[in-house]
Amino acid sequence: MDEIIQKNLDRMYGCEKGDMLGLLMKESFGGTAGSWGNVSCACANFFYDKVNGEIKYFENWQDVPDEIRNVFAKGSFTIAMGKNSQQIVECILSPNNSQAAQYTLEETIKQYNTENMEK
Repeated sequence: MDEIIQKNLDRMYGCEKGDMLGLLMKESFGGTAGSWGNVSCACANFFYDKVNGEIKYFENWQDVPDEIRNVFAKGSFTIAMGKNSQQIVECILSPNNSQAAQYTLEETIKQYNTENMEK
């Protein structure tokens, strides 16, 4: 697996400041993130490198350090939070990404969804 994709997945599964799971643990489900079918969703906002697709930081926009916010592009994942699985069902990215960044983020989502399929 590509090194950047693995870094992205580590950040997605992490619970530290700037990691996705840590952010999701303090988020409410449903609300503005809505639902996907009968499953409530959560939104995970992040900043990433538009050249290589490396995710740098997960957090709500207003809580992102300036050194991240002023350098990196914004994106968000809508995640369906099922009983036994979580699936990214929507990804919104800033415009004008490199092909490499687009590919890396698409592959990161595929890998995350594969690893989190309901068993």
